[in-house]
Amino acid sequence: MTALVDTESIVEGFDIGGQDHVTKPFNSKELLARVSTQLELKQNRDKLKQVNNWLEKKVKERTEELGIANGKLLQLDTAKTGFLISSVLRLRLLLMVFSGL
Repeated sequence: MTALVDTESIVEGFDIGGQDHVTKPFNSKELLARVSTQLELKQNRDKLKQVNNWLEKKVKERTEELGIANGKLLQLDTAKTGFLISSVLRLRLLLMVFSGL
C-alpha cells in the first residue's frame, strides 16, 4: 500500500515483486476484493504445483514401466528370431533329406 501514484513508482513496486497496487486512501471493499483475489491466485498456484508434481511422478513411473515392457519385447523378439532361424534350418534339412530320395 502506498501514497505513490506515479507510473514509475508503481512499475518499480511490481519489478521488486509486488503483486498488486493499492493507493491511499483506499476503499475497504476494494481492498478486501484485491486480497481475496491474491489469496485465490496463491491457492491456484499451490494446486498447480501439486498437480505438476503428481504428473511428473506419473510420467516417471510410466517411463519405467515402458522401459521394462520394451526389455520384454526385445527378449521376445530375440526368441522369435531364434525360433525362425531354427525352423528354417530344420526345413532345409528336411528338404535335403527328401530331395535326396
